Amino acid sequence: MNRIRRYIAEGRKPMEYFFGEVLPRMSAGVFLPFSDGMYGAGVYGEAEFLRNKGKPIYQINLRGRITPIFILDESKKLSIPDT
Repeated sequence: MNRIRRYIAEGRKPMEYFFGEVLPRMSAGVFLPFSDGMYGAGVYGEAEFLRNKGKPIYQINLRGRITPIFILDESKKLSIPDT
């Protein structure tokens, strides 16, 4: 049984797998906001997780330009229902 299925079989949510197994192994993150510049709750949480671990985070735009995110602006975070 693969890891994600094991998490689900244990009654855990798939995002717990992502935050527990995937993100800790990443050396950086690149995130695409919505066209209005807002971030979905999950994407924002991933960026916040990596930032809190001291890992660099970047934003990519629709043209493929990647820029560093120096300040994670909480006013750009959508709620879960809004996402």
